Amino acid sequence: MYKTVHIVLVIAILTLLFLLTMVVRDQPSAILSIFSRADSAVSTEVSGTETSIQYDHLEQFYFTRNYSAYDTLSYADKVSLKKSQAIITQIKDNCRKMGFSTTWNLLTDFSKPRLLIAKSKNHILYGSNPKTGSTSFKKFLFHLDGDFYSDNFSGNPRGHYEIVKEATFFSSENRINFKDYVKIFSVRNPITRLLSAFRNKQLRKNEIFVPTEGMSDRQQFVKLIKILVSYRLRFDVHFMPQWEQMDFCRFPYDVLIQFEEAHRYTRLVQSLTNTTHTEYPGSRTETGLDDHDTLFYVGELWGALSRDLKKQVYAIYEMDFKLLGYTKVWEPSFPMFHYQYLLTENV
Repeated sequence: MYKTVHIVLVIAILTLLFLLTMVVRDQPSAILSIFSRADSAVSTEVSGTETSIQYDHLEQFYFTRNYSAYDTLSYADKVSLKKSQAIITQIKDNCRKMGFSTTWNLLTDFSKPRLLIAKSKNHILYGSNPKTGSTSFKKFLFHLDGDFYSDNFSGNPRGHYEIVKEATFFSSENRINFKDYVKIFSVRNPITRLLSAFRNKQLRKNEIFVPTEGMSDRQQFVKLIKILVSYRLRFDVHFMPQWEQMDFCRFPYDVLIQFEEAHRYTRLVQSLTNTTHTEYPGSRTETGLDDHDTLFYVGELWGALSRDLKKQVYAIYEMDFKLLGYTKVWEPSFPMFHYQYLLTENV
């Protein structure tokens, strides 16, 4: 008898849970409207004036940028801005085709790009993507304050920029303050980014992953790739796929810095943020620290991998290739975008 009672109780509980699920599913607007009414009342004092934020059904992310200074840009910068926006639009289209959301929902999305840094004095919000020129960008932020001597730009901001924490980022005050920031991120071909990470961490002995004694660069690279495809480097940000840490499908970036044409886009960023008075730092090759850039080593290092290892590497970065639209090593326009030809020089 007790067994029968227990069975009846379990069935009754499961039925109740099912009915509750159906109610929530069929009446989401009624539930969300409670939060909508509360959120629509959020306001704050900005420069002595009352500024209200309307969330527009909790889906309109209000980090919007009005390029009021567009007419003051040079012709070259206008072309760069158009190209940058065209690339971002293409990436968003690719995201939608792959089934990813391109909408930032204020009620449910409590995440941000992995490392988001802010330079309040110059209204810069930068999504830091390792091995895409991020160190040079942080160095630039130091230089804007006249600090040309520090050598640790990532681990110790020293007051030159703020590492934006989740609690700070999602406060209503900062959301209002950040709305007029230029929101920037950078990307790079996954293969050259992988090779750059190998050179920086392994060959320069900043972080040794495999033994170096008696091993050539090619042998070290093959061994590291075997570690990579076994997913033992899965959460190392220098080897992690870019789409996982930059959230470029949803986050409302204004400007993309394509590493392969960094000079074009960093000049644009300087124009948009009125920082052209400070010279943007050069790369390791440009400053004489390296004899050759990473592209020079593609044949030597990538060529050392077996066909099977190459396929496994491509599988790890498959979504980066599909969403960003980068070419693979064997394609003629490597390391550029597939749709580079779509980006005209007209403004």
